[in-house]
Amino acid sequence: MSSNDVKLYSPWQVCGAALIGGPSAGLWLVADNFCNLGWHRKARNLRIILVAILLALLAFAVYGPTLKSATGFSVLLAVGVREYAKSSYGASYEAHLLSGGTRSSHWHWIVAGLVGIIASVGIFFGYVYGLADIAPDLLPRRFFE
Repeated sequence: MSSNDVKLYSPWQVCGAALIGGPSAGLWLVADNFCNLGWHRKARNLRIILVAILLALLAFAVYGPTLKSATGFSVLLAVGVREYAKSSYGASYEAHLLSGGTRSSHWHWIVAGLVGIIASVGIFFGYVYGLADIAPDLLPRRFFE
């Protein structure tokens, strides 16, 4: 498969997916780009890291302080994911476009973002409701008010 046969996500598409579905959705697209560029070990390592990030954000959402608005936090995470994408494969992405390669469809990153938010919400509620049944003393009081 030549490099022009694959479609890559732009750093802005990655940012959009991260804004909709959290950093794990954006990083999943970065890992897809790594696979399409032939960087399979890097993709595997990033997927392991994104699971750790998802678990850390879950712990922050459950045990961290209550935020009045998480919009600013979400935007900062999305911009951070975009900058990571730009620094890790930005030059390869630009070379891909210059050699006649194409960018992935906008629908792909939108769907990835929606799947990311559905998965994140499902994991959050599964954890909270599961723990409420098994060991309610481990949850903060705000979940019972």
